[in-house]
Amino acid sequence: MKIGAGNFLIQVFGYFLVFLVGTLVGRLICLHFVIPHPKSTQRAFLSQFNCCQERPVWYGEIPLLGYLLLRGKCQACGRSISLLHPLSELMGGLYFLLSLYFFGLHLKLIPVLIFGSSLIAIFFIDLRERRVPNRIVFPLYLVGVIFIALAYPERWMELMISSAVAGGLFLILALLVPGGMGMGDVKLAATMGIYLGYSVFPGLMIAFVTAALTGLFLILTRKKTRKDYIPFAPHLVLGAIISLFWGTQIMSAYKGLF
Repeated sequence: MKIGAGNFLIQVFGYFLVFLVGTLVGRLICLHFVIPHPKSTQRAFLSQFNCCQERPVWYGEIPLLGYLLLRGKCQACGRSISLLHPLSELMGGLYFLLSLYFFGLHLKLIPVLIFGSSLIAIFFIDLRERRVPNRIVFPLYLVGVIFIALAYPERWMELMISSAVAGGLFLILALLVPGGMGMGDVKLAATMGIYLGYSVFPGLMIAFVTAALTGLFLILTRKKTRKDYIPFAPHLVLGAIISLFWGTQIMSAYKGLF
């Protein structure tokens, strides 16, 4: 019994460390991709306090907890810290935690973490700037191609077909409905196919459904009109993450209906 309890505590501690690493990666993404600060005010690589030159209190740098303890404000100058900081930290921590749970300590975990970290960056960048940056999506696609060639040569055809179909579908939509679907969404959909294979299709369906529901809610609450732009990449990111972990189960459940 003592050995079992000890193993359980070690496992819990391991998951906690992975969650902590994920929150730090989320902070890094937010600081250097989503809300980059001027070089003149950047003092620390992972510090969320780049609004002034004052030295922050140590507990303010604790992921998630620091934001809560300081009530979302810099203790030196009183400026508000963007809510995107704790949100990106939380997303990073949860994604790393789920990745370890579903994939375990295996080499295939590396591209999974790269994929998710890039998706988190794209999620917030598209929300803020309405774009999917090539400097993220192109290297992400290349890493995916190299990884499947080395680790899953037997799935090469499935993954390439999924990428081509997903990207091609979105390209057609972008051409048929100018302004409705951006080229960034096209490239992101193709990249999702490389990592998800046939599971990309439940992910795309989830993206369309959640985008429609979000748009309907914003229109009904009069926060948006039918002519207003609503970022679509965040919905693709949501669909990709859900399909990465539960895509096979979703496809099996769908097939079971027929």
